[in-house]
This record gives sequence, structure tokens and C-alpha cells, in this order.
Amino acid sequence: MASKGLMNLRCHSCGASSFMHSTFDCADCHRKVCQSCYRNARGEGLCKQCYDRRFNHFCREIQARYDGTCPICKASGSVQIPAFSIYRHREFQYINEQKCIMFGPLLVDARVFCISCKNVIDDRTISILRNAQRAEEAGRYEDAARGFESLNFLERAKSLREQGRQTSVKHVNVDVNELIDQLRTGGLSIPYKCHSCGATIAVNGAAGEGGARFCSYCGTAVNTEALQEILRGALGD
Repeated sequence: MASKGLMNLRCHSCGASSFMHSTFDCADCHRKVCQSCYRNARGEGLCKQCYDRRFNHFCREIQARYDGTCPICKASGSVQIPAFSIYRHREFQYINEQKCIMFGPLLVDARVFCISCKNVIDDRTISILRNAQRAEEAGRYEDAARGFESLNFLERAKSLREQGRQTSVKHVNVDVNELIDQLRTGGLSIPYKCHSCGATIAVNGAAGEGGARFCSYCGTAVNTEALQEILRGALGD
């Protein structure tokens, strides 16, 4: 509320005085201040000192909440508050049949920003981060990649998509009976490593009629019949 005062009325904030000047009552400290020290553009009704006090209190709350570290990228000292304002909602009420403007409680509108990952720090972005981490733990790599990509973690999103492609499983239908027949008739060859020199020996149903086959590189004998029995057992014959 504004009032007129004489020279002996000085602003409690800056000490300014004049023959006639307007003074305003601060809603917090209730001291009288001049127009230049009064913040009421959005109905806050505060003197500059009380406005700054509330801003500093909000900064301390943010510092204590995140301990100076961005909750998204974990960078230290990167949390800033580029936008801050205090305001009240205007409400209209009728008193003695006269329309009056009433103001609601003081509210804070602030923007908390990380200069490292370029994200606004609020409930929405923190929720995106938690959902992406949960999706990664559950193996839903594409969902996790989309979440991290929206938070500007492009390399991590790329890595998750590559990991998702590597873990993809292709379902192949195999006729086991046909494989057994091919192995038995010699139509299917199984590569086998010579245990002596490491050369590859093709083993099939017709190889080694005498029960042995020799490596063409080092001459080591290979018991092909024993190998065929092992393969037939593995194939379920």
C-alpha cells in the first residue's frame, strides 16, 4: 500500500528522502520503502532486500538438494538458476458489492539449468533419466536409447542401440531328422580341427571307412567313426 510522507520519512532500504515521495509497505518485513526499492510488478509486494533474501534462500535449497552436482550428468558445480521470479495470482472478490483485487500467496517460478549437459533440471527430466536407466537394466535398449537421446546423451544412446543389435536373436527352423540323414549319407560335412596342427578336416558319413582318417597336412590319424557317433548323439539319432 502506498502512502505519502514528508522529508523525515526515509526509505528503510536505500535511505532516500524528498519533500514529498511515495512509500510502500513490504509484505515481508512491513517496512516502508521508496518506489525504486519496491518490487510489485507481479503482485509480490516485496522490498528489494526481502526479494533478494527469498532468492538466496531458494539458491541454498537447490544447493542442498543436489549438493552442487547435476542429478542428470553428475557434473559438479554446473547447476545454475538463469531465471527466477516471485509472483502472486490475482483474484477478484466482491466486498460490499464492490469488485476488489485480491492476491494469493507468494509463489516462485524458477528455472534450474545444467551448463554441462544442457538440461533443465526438474521433475520431468529426472523422471526421463530414471526411466531410461530402468529400461537399460531390463534390457530394453531402444527405449533406454530414446530416453538418453532426449537428454543429449548421444554417445550413450548410440552405444545402447549397438548393444541392442548385438543381442538380437534370430529364430531359425531346423529339420533335425534331415541333418541326421545328410550326416549318415555323406551329404553333410562337419569341419573338425586337427588336434596336432590345427588344420581343418571335413568329417562326413562317408569319410574314414576304416575308422580312421589322416590329416592331409601333418599326417595325424583322426578316428572319424568316434566323431560320427558323437555327432549323431548330439543330433539325437
